[in-house]
Order: sequence, then structure tokens, then C-alpha cells
Amino acid sequence: MNNLNLNLNLNNNYVLSGVVALSATIGLYIVNRKADDKVQYMSYLKHFGMVYLLIMALLFFKPNNALLAVPLLNHRSPMSGGNYQSEILTSEPNF
Repeated sequence: MNNLNLNLNLNNNYVLSGVVALSATIGLYIVNRKADDKVQYMSYLKHFGMVYLLIMALLFFKPNNALLAVPLLNHRSPMSGGNYQSEILTSEPNF
């Protein structure tokens, strides 16, 4: 049940953007916590907002059925059929 709830929440673009932005901001804090120049909290808020907006922009341009667009592993490539030559014979005189 908990896994289903997490899956439903991460399908929401706002929640997904928030989770990614929060984890990126926590990572920035961990990297900068031992620095000599202390980073102010306002920088972390700006970082969170910028990452949130960038992820929202990416998700806005993502097609809704992006998972369906990925070809299956056993699916033949469009290049493998038709007029495509699968191998090049360099010993042919017309090469």
C-alpha cells in the first residue's frame, strides 16, 4: 500500500519536482557544510527554487506517454529491415 502511495505521489509533477529539488538542496548543503565561507540560507532557498523550476520545465516538455515510446528489447530496429544493408562487403568491385 505504501509503495502504491509513493508511486501515485511521484506521478504528480509538482511532488516529483519538489522531491528532486529538496534532495539536490540537501546535497548542496552536505557539500558546503565544512566550507570556510558559510552559505546563507537564502542561497539554499534560491537553489531549491531554481532546481524546482528547471525540473518543472523538463517535465512540462516530456511527452505524457514517454514510457510507451521506449522500444522493447526484442523489437527490431527500423534500420534492420527494408533497404538497409546490414553488412558492407569491401571485396565487391563496386564498393
